[in-house]
Amino acid sequence: MYYCLDIFDHSSFNLRRLSLLGFVAGKYHNQPGNGADSLCLPENPSWANFTDGNDYLRGKIYGSEIHIEEPSKIFQGAAHNQDLPCAVCESRKPAIIMLPARTTCFPGWAEEYTGYIMANHHSHAGPYNHICVDFQPDFVPNGGAASDQHVFYLIEAQDGALPCPPYVQGRELACIVCSKSN
Repeated sequence: MYYCLDIFDHSSFNLRRLSLLGFVAGKYHNQPGNGADSLCLPENPSWANFTDGNDYLRGKIYGSEIHIEEPSKIFQGAAHNQDLPCAVCESRKPAIIMLPARTTCFPGWAEEYTGYIMANHHSHAGPYNHICVDFQPDFVPNGGAASDQHVFYLIEAQDGALPCPPYVQGRELACIVCSKSN
């Protein structure tokens, strides 16, 4: 059984499974910053430019697990501390998807742009949603002042529930935005 992240319009209930399986990942449960949403990181990440090693000026992403006191009788079998896998589902309708930890689209999908996963710093209050920032971003003209208001940081992998390998402790995550017209 896989958790299907809500990345498409499910109103038609006309879904089929895409062959992307991976690991549910997100912010550390008691850190105030990082990304607010959960991502489905693929089993086979691909990397862009990176600097290995933990960097203080980065957000962090961690594998996810269930915390539920046993015996809960909610799930069949013991669920406490089990790491969560995920699957990405596709619609039979035209779709756009952001794939974290990937630099190429799957066959039949068209690349829109590639970039890096960014969100809030791991120690700053209030998480942000993870976004894919283009490798060659456009900037607001004359916007170079350091006002430090709503600030985005690169996100790097953290081992534990997120398996290393294939992930690498402290490595920045790339991303790609893909489209498909069925």
